[in-house]
Order: sequence, then C-alpha cells, then structure tokens
Amino acid sequence: MEKSKNFKRNITMKSYYNQSKILELKTKYENNELLEKDLSDEDMQLLIELYNKELDELNREIVTKKIHISQMLKL
Repeated sequence: MEKSKNFKRNITMKSYYNQSKILELKTKYENNELLEKDLSDEDMQLLIELYNKELDELNREIVTKKIHISQMLKL
C-alpha cells in the first residue's frame, strides 16, 4: 500500500514538474527569451502540444458561446 502511495505521489510530482517546465518554456518563448533554435526537439514538441491544447479549449469556448448567443436570439 505504501509503495502505491509513493508511486502516485512521484507521478503527480513529475506531472507538476513537467507542467511547470512547459509553462516556463512558453513564457520565455513568448517573451523572446528563447529562440526556436534554442529549444530541444522534446521541448518544441511539448510547446506544440500545449498550444494545440489551448487552441482546442478556445474552439470549444467559441462553440459554447455561439450556441448561447443563438439561443438568446431565439427568445
């Protein structure tokens, strides 16, 4: 049981570390503190995945808002 808790904790910590690292990379990249050539392939892939995730979330929000507006106009 204790090993299972430790394993989960380690996974959570690694996940948190990775998220922090990705967000830090994003901030530095957007502030021109990092150039594309300075990023490793892995870091570039992480940034691409993050941007794609953010785009997906924005697109879902847009659809939700369009539906809401459409429903309001029908009233």
